[in-house]
Amino acid sequence: MTDHSMNAVSFEIELLDKHKDYRNQYRSNDLYWGVGIENECYLEFENHRVVDKHFLLTKGLHEKYSVNHFKNYKENIYTNSLQKILSDKEYYLPVLMNSHSFTKTDINNQHKTFDPIDNEPNPDYSGESIFEILQKNNPYFIDELQKEFIFDGDTVEFVTQKFYKTDVDSVIAELATIKQGFINNLQNAFDKDKIFTEYGAIKICSKNHPFAIFISNNTNYSVFNNMTYHFNLTIPTELNMDGEIKDKLSFIKKHQKAIRLFQWLSPLFMIKFGSSDYLSHNDSSVNLTKASQRCAMSRYIGVGTYDTDVMKTGKIVQMNFDEHPMHENPMWWVNRYSEISDYEKIDKIGLDINFHKHKNHGIEFRIFDYFDEKYLQEVLNFLVFIMDHALLNEIENPICDLEWNNFVYESIIHGKETCVPSNLIVLLENILSIKIESNEPLLIYDQIYSSLHATYYENGFCSSLLIKKQACTANAIVSF
Repeated sequence: MTDHSMNAVSFEIELLDKHKDYRNQYRSNDLYWGVGIENECYLEFENHRVVDKHFLLTKGLHEKYSVNHFKNYKENIYTNSLQKILSDKEYYLPVLMNSHSFTKTDINNQHKTFDPIDNEPNPDYSGESIFEILQKNNPYFIDELQKEFIFDGDTVEFVTQKFYKTDVDSVIAELATIKQGFINNLQNAFDKDKIFTEYGAIKICSKNHPFAIFISNNTNYSVFNNMTYHFNLTIPTELNMDGEIKDKLSFIKKHQKAIRLFQWLSPLFMIKFGSSDYLSHNDSSVNLTKASQRCAMSRYIGVGTYDTDVMKTGKIVQMNFDEHPMHENPMWWVNRYSEISDYEKIDKIGLDINFHKHKNHGIEFRIFDYFDEKYLQEVLNFLVFIMDHALLNEIENPICDLEWNNFVYESIIHGKETCVPSNLIVLLENILSIKIESNEPLLIYDQIYSSLHATYYENGFCSSLLIKKQACTANAIVSF
């Protein structure tokens, strides 16, 4: 990408409601950086549902407001595979609550309408949604909506607010406080108004469950119940007297290199933290991912799908498949995987990165499935170390590299069982200036983390500002 083409990158972007409050936080002539977390969640009740094989074979039906993830599978793949692996034992399915329960059902679990398309009213609906009752009785649900929490699709998304010149530890603590505050207010309301008490206490969902019953669809079960993290990181940047980026060309170049290095290492993050397809581990006859369902489908995210040769700005969730610069390239991992996969190919592809989605914003890194919060510090520190390394080195665009595409392809299929190709190891050694001593992805992940930590923890420009020094050690990696 030339300086001339970088000058063509537009910083005129649509301002979303949830970003409006950010505009006034920027200070004149300041050195600014940013860290933020968006965590899309479901809620989980204390009591599980006991079901049998017959239920799992006959009651798979998506909630009417949500994506039909059963259609992710090619015809008969899901049912035939499930038939093979199920036994006559009892199965315990979690009971979950999503955003649609709040806005489209009442406290008796009656839906406002029978069908979301023709909107035929349900005469048994009380006239007041659960969320309307919550807002009527507690100003928290008015004040923090579209701030600390957002109804995003079918999830409840928790969003940290104190991004300006914060650090990794502080933003993790803020996320925990926001989530606990939501649950405390919700549980108090449920207890007071006797809402869903038969299901027990409510909490943030603890993991990505392969099968789950949503309370708004409680005679059926759903698949692909995957929660997410999106990490927002802005490299330390000088602002002018108007509180705007002083050198936009430098801003683009720095973030371009960081994005590219994020993408080079994305398969390792996906392998370690992704939520695989349950069927892939129990039926060797199907070609389903052992890494990440969301990355394999690439509906709203992808692996290396953002093109740093263009550096488009703004909030972009999907693009038409045939508009992607690699769509006709047979070596692109997406094309190769779609040829052998037992998932249906979709006509739009999700992006792994958003760049400059609001004023002075840097990178939104979107590939992560939900994982236990105890790994958050490790992951965010790792990303900061990557930014430090990218600032000091030239990083090529990985998405058109054959070895990288081979690695992504193998990773999507095999997950933690992937053998990292030797040619890719050589490339990573050159990019990262290290000697890699294994071909096992989790060991390579650990080695890269330790090497970058040793190099940048004390001396990195980004690390000096974004990481509290007493909180991180070289041995901070948490093993799975």
